Amino acid sequence: KEIMENESIRNLPVVDEYNKLTMFITERDILANISPWLGTISEKKEDRETLGKKVHRIMSRNPITVKFDTDIKDVARILQSKKVSGVPVVDDKGVLMGLVTVIDILKYVAEGCK
Repeated sequence: KEIMENESIRNLPVVDEYNKLTMFITERDILANISPWLGTISEKKEDRETLGKKVHRIMSRNPITVKFDTDIKDVARILQSKKVSGVPVVDDKGVLMGLVTVIDILKYVAEGCK
């Protein structure tokens, strides 16, 4: 959570030693698994213990992915229909090539689809 907040990141792909996408963790995954009372006057020891969960226990194991040559409009439809903020881009072998987010698509549209 701290890394994601400090770097303004909402999605983190997890890869193996061959850079093949294995899992994906999102801001939504984290928020669904930590106590909403953290940082409040009502915070208790049990609330702080939710931060000790290991990433592999809360991340998406079969993430939605797109290929490098997927049309932008198709990516936008996927993001909208699956209600996700980003998708990993992989090659035919599942090797991570990058990530497309809602912000990326908004920038593309704002720049005149160039």
